[in-house]
Amino acid sequence: MSGDPVERAKEWFDVAVHSPGSLGVQVRLDDGTSIDLVRVPADGDWIGRVPTGEHYVLVVDGDRVALDPRATEVWFPPGHSRAGNEYDGD
Repeated sequence: MSGDPVERAKEWFDVAVHSPGSLGVQVRLDDGTSIDLVRVPADGDWIGRVPTGEHYVLVVDGDRVALDPRATEVWFPPGHSRAGNEYDGD
């Protein structure tokens, strides 16, 4: 059996993020696996699927980590800092 969560996934759930100004959105699983979301040009949503039960974050434009706005649970990894998303006043 593969150690890759994408390869072994039997169940998936849908992810949709409204981010019309973004150049790219990915799902990054806890093990580092990335899944590219696909942009829907008509409404600016980015859509894709995530293996059920996996911890993940959204990565916008390659470096901005964001939470899934539709998440029903939030998990922060060891060493997580919220400082990276603080508004600096500029």
